[in-house]
Amino acid sequence: MSQIMKAFLGVFFLLFLTATSGGILSAFMVVMDAQDMHARMIDETENSNFYPEVLKECFAQAERSGYELSMTLYRENQALVRCTGEETVPEQTEDVDSAKLELTFPFTVPFLGIRTEHTLCAYAR
Repeated sequence: MSQIMKAFLGVFFLLFLTATSGGILSAFMVVMDAQDMHARMIDETENSNFYPEVLKECFAQAERSGYELSMTLYRENQALVRCTGEETVPEQTEDVDSAKLELTFPFTVPFLGIRTEHTLCAYAR
């Protein structure tokens, strides 16, 4: 009888650890995907010299993935332009020196009941 209880307890712990590690692994993959997307956006923004169509495409990519993107464009005359969507991207970006890109993504581990949002922040120069 004690061997049945030990076997059941062993199987229970194995299933519990499998479910927990699966949730943690899936959350890790979401974070890696968001980090990769954010790094690509930074590279594209820098390489395009802040071209408006590239900035709009970054917003479209974030929306397709279910993330939120916000940009702060820093102009040469110390003026700031805050962009929160494709429609708020200015048409003239020749005088932009740098940009701050903030990508907000959901972080969830359903099995453990963790539901938060995290933000990645970096500067393009």
